Formats: sequence, C-alpha cells, structure tokens
Amino acid sequence: MAASSDTKKSSVRELHAEFLPEAIPSRVEGYALKKIPCCFLLQDSEGKNVLKLNETSVLIWELCNGELNVGDMLELLFESFPEAKDNLEKDVFRVLDEFQEEEVITVSNIA
Repeated sequence: MAASSDTKKSSVRELHAEFLPEAIPSRVEGYALKKIPCCFLLQDSEGKNVLKLNETSVLIWELCNGELNVGDMLELLFESFPEAKDNLEKDVFRVLDEFQEEEVITVSNIA
C-alpha cells in the first residue's frame, strides 16, 4: 500500500528536523557563484571551488537570504514549479543538508 502524501511529507520533515518550516537559512558571507558552461560553481573568497551546483541548487542558494524561512522557500518553489512538486521538497532538504554540511549556510531555528 502506498504512503499518503501527508505521511511522506512528515517523514521527510522528521529526517530534516533542523529545517522546520520556521527555520531561516542564511548564506555565509564570502561565497560567490561562478557560471561555467555546464553548471555553476560556489567558490569561497579565495576562489576555491566548494560546490558544483545545478540550476535548482542555485535557486535554493539565492533563497537562503536570511529573510525567508524554509516554509516560504518551499511555497515559492511549489508555485514556480508545480510540475516538480512531488520531488521538490526532498530536493530542497537535500540541498540544504549539503549547504549545511559544507558550512556555506547557517540556520536559525525559531521555535
């Protein structure tokens, strides 16, 4: 029996508890995007490549502005890409996890 959409969402959120809808991700200063033919590179202040980003990851990076919370980010992306809604939440959490692991964002949990 397939899990309901609500069950899938709650399990995704349980795996990413630090990214509650109220959590506010902010870019760490000193990182910049560089466009290359295949993708984007996130570079540190010394020009060292930290991450290779696709277009979705770049959008998420741009939304990590310290003003939008995770819930707002998801809502904006759902509205912009309704055809991708089924996988979008999982992708956002995966990218935020990667950003946090590489220490290019900080997350303020407001609860």
